[in-house]
Amino acid sequence: MDNSLHSSVVEMDETIQSWEKHKIYSDKVMRAMIGDDFLLRHVNHMSNCANKLAITYDGVEAGYCRDRMCPMCQWRRSRKQYGLLMDTISCLSYQYLMLTVTRPNRPGSELRDEIRRLNQALMKMLRRPVFAPVKGIQRNVEVTYNIEAETYHPHIHALLAVNPTYFDSREYIPREVWVSEWNAANGWDKQLMGYDLQVDIRKVKDTSGIAELSKYVTKPMNIDPNTPVAVKHLRTLSGQLHGARLIGRTGDVAKAASDSREAYKAQFSGGEEGGGRQGRVVMCEWDMERKRYDILL
Repeated sequence: MDNSLHSSVVEMDETIQSWEKHKIYSDKVMRAMIGDDFLLRHVNHMSNCANKLAITYDGVEAGYCRDRMCPMCQWRRSRKQYGLLMDTISCLSYQYLMLTVTRPNRPGSELRDEIRRLNQALMKMLRRPVFAPVKGIQRNVEVTYNIEAETYHPHIHALLAVNPTYFDSREYIPREVWVSEWNAANGWDKQLMGYDLQVDIRKVKDTSGIAELSKYVTKPMNIDPNTPVAVKHLRTLSGQLHGARLIGRTGDVAKAASDSREAYKAQFSGGEEGGGRQGRVVMCEWDMERKRYDILL
């Protein structure tokens, strides 16, 4: 077999396997929702998500449900978010920091309000004069779930743009300042509570930090889908994440993202990836019983 042809076959096989992995995961979540009237709309959406794939020279085209609860669409969104963010920062000449800030876990009934408080506290903190060296940010909310306690842990990953001379100048902000200012922005009394709120601030050395920022907002099924807790968990996410602001940009990062968004939309028009060379390579259809994509000859 010709080396280029062999390479194409291997790449196609890897692509199909990657989509199968996320389709199986999505079906697992969907099955946990079946029978619950509150979650029925998600079932209707997800049952028709990415049932057919068109693998092209440029990537994969599919019909996506775009439901916030759909793991397939979350994965797709994270890929697009990563690409857009990389395109955005390539337009800027800044050094970047990765900031992660948290608050204590909360019950599910308070999740939406807690996300709002997190976002407000971060923006309140960054408006302080001491943070003038921050020229722009992208913030993403991630939500994790504590199965034993049945509580939720929303937290923010933020990419901060600073001048290239940041670490060797008076603009540098020590970690203790980040911690004390985050406490203050939340009205958190360390003396009373006995500990600081958690803050992690570090230099972004490579693209792994960007990938961290672009990953799933939440992975709905880290629990057994056959348990009552699973349905309760999914109902909480469905209700509490509806309308929640999970991504935001400010400053030079927001401007650069706006400038590059239209070009990036054109690149992704019609599917997961697009633009460049045209031509359909192969069509695949999802087989629910065998949990695999079958190539349509």
